[in-house]
Amino acid sequence: FLARGQLQDALSHYHAAVEGDPGNYLTYFKRGTVYLALGKAKFALLDFGKVLDLKPDFTSARFQRGVVYMKQASFEEAKKDLYNVYINNGDFSAEANELYSKLDGLAYDVDLGLYYQDQNDHASAVQIYDRLIEHCPWAPSLRENRSQSHLKIGNIQHAIMDLRTATKLQSDDTDGYYKLSKLHYSIGQVSESLREIRECLKLDPDHKLCHSHYKQVKKVDKLLIDSQSAFNIKDYSSCITFSKKV
Repeated sequence: FLARGQLQDALSHYHAAVEGDPGNYLTYFKRGTVYLALGKAKFALLDFGKVLDLKPDFTSARFQRGVVYMKQASFEEAKKDLYNVYINNGDFSAEANELYSKLDGLAYDVDLGLYYQDQNDHASAVQIYDRLIEHCPWAPSLRENRSQSHLKIGNIQHAIMDLRTATKLQSDDTDGYYKLSKLHYSIGQVSESLREIRECLKLDPDHKLCHSHYKQVKKVDKLLIDSQSAFNIKDYSSCITFSKKV
């Protein structure tokens, strides 16, 4: 396995190679596999799609794209690619058939998870989403749904972890960063809340909810710093005053 630095170097190499020869399908395929190794599924899909535009019978690219679709819980798209690989009897035929056979069950579990949430049976919903996410780790909607169920049963830290992963799986997820910041704030993790709300404002400086929350969190963070500073110099009266304001 290559280290992340080596993967980044390889990515730079393939960027240059694509610019030098934009018609070489193998270069797109190799870059797509590097994107996959880096967890950048969106860019991997673009490269595998380009490969198939240039060479529609390139089975490896179609199989890899089908796997990515499955991991994103895009089951209909996954079906098309994996079935195509299976009927063409390529090197990945048996593996494609095995994955294809799981897709209907996974789609059923998505509906089942939503059903349990509608019934307020969030413990059962979490169990379903646990199973789903094992097969579909790059599906932000599943992480968000499990986060909601974790919240309902009081597992705030688990809810935070799922929501954080969901924001990383999506680009420009301002609402996700806002929710994440609010969750951290609700359990007194002010510095973490401040970090997440700043990420929101980096993406959209005019986001009204983020901006309002940022002002509040920044004020509380300053009071906490002042309280700690007063405590450090044994100015306990000021420390209490700042803490009461918090």
